[in-house]
Amino acid sequence: MKRCTKCILPENYPGIAFNRDGVCQHCLAYKEKQYLGGDALKARIVSFLASQRDRSQDYDCLLGLSGGRDSSYLLYYLVSVLHLRVLAYAIDHGFIPEQTRQNLEKMTGILDVTLVT
Repeated sequence: MKRCTKCILPENYPGIAFNRDGVCQHCLAYKEKQYLGGDALKARIVSFLASQRDRSQDYDCLLGLSGGRDSSYLLYYLVSVLHLRVLAYAIDHGFIPEQTRQNLEKMTGILDVTLVT
């Protein structure tokens, strides 16, 4: 199966097109933003949480979890790096593959995070 040489999206991804170098249109359209770094991100999150007066006693934040790599990494980052108490939720619209469902349960189990589906 053909995949983008930059982001590895497969050729069966809806609407995908590749240039002659095998790079998809999503990668070609991407405009890099300046990354402030982990310390700046951490400081912004900690500052925001400190400003919230009506926070839950049980959780620091709520995270929509799809089981994809972005939300999975964010869950890891919030729990393991920032040491936040996360309540994760996933929406089951009836089309979630069994592997994704197992991934969600395994990930939240390992990180000791409550998952609401």
